[in-house]
Amino acid sequence: MREFLKNRSDYFSHSNLLDEIEDVDELFDKLEEITRYIGSVIIEFNALESTIE
Repeated sequence: MREFLKNRSDYFSHSNLLDEIEDVDELFDKLEEITRYIGSVIIEFNALESTIE
């Protein structure tokens, strides 16, 4: 896990989403924008998990 975080910071050190958010309302707006994508990833993962079982 530590290696992943190190590599991730190498690629994304120039931008941090949380640094760009100024207030709670803006945070909720950003989360609402990406909720659909997060749900899709969870659904695909569950389908893959069922296939593997």
